[in-house]
Amino acid sequence: MQLDENEKRRYLGEAHFLRAYFYWNLVRCFGGVPKINKILASQADIEEASKRVSAEEIYRLIETDLESALNSLPNQISKSRTRETYQVFSHGIFS
Repeated sequence: MQLDENEKRRYLGEAHFLRAYFYWNLVRCFGGVPKINKILASQADIEEASKRVSAEEIYRLIETDLESALNSLPNQISKSRTRETYQVFSHGIFS
């Protein structure tokens, strides 16, 4: 499947938003949690990613993901209201 650059950017923005949203819920419930921000290609990667990091580090990841989402998602409303939702939630969580 071929994606043009705008579609690819939008999908990456949506993925960053979703990861930020899921981590936001996790850190509010549990504090520090394991941080996974790359593909885990080996057993060593899995073991390293299984360690808890501080809540502050997770909040920094959330902030970075939300900035990426806000920079990647379009500002205009299209037929699909999903993108608008991601924009609104990104601003809401960020504040």
